[in-house]
Amino acid sequence: MLAAVRAPETLVDVFQALTSDPDAVLVAGGTIAVPDLTLGTGRRTTAVALSRLHAGLDAIAVDGDVVTLGAMVRLSALERDRRLAVLAPVLAAIGSPTLRNSATVGGNFFVAGPYGDLAVALVALGA
Repeated sequence: MLAAVRAPETLVDVFQALTSDPDAVLVAGGTIAVPDLTLGTGRRTTAVALSRLHAGLDAIAVDGDVVTLGAMVRLSALERDRRLAVLAPVLAAIGSPTLRNSATVGGNFFVAGPYGDLAVALVALGA
């Protein structure tokens, strides 16, 4: 059951929060972690929320044919970005619009299967 939420504002504070509590879970979009925390189905009781972190991790940069995606970019932001229209069919197949509003690139990359649809598409595009 969720007992505490920390919302650090710097990367240094994020690392300190995670190292001071080895059972803490990192939460950006929270589509997988939050249900486990609120239902008490896991051993973790502390969330380290990245919602106040302003380190450019939510940026999308396009320079020619090079695209840089921050780990905290929401899937819905990718879906709306016309420069990345090639990803639209992949993104439309990932969950629901509500899920894509909270799900992040980093979360989709590192969540346990059967997820990770975006990573497969990006690798196919040469990422």
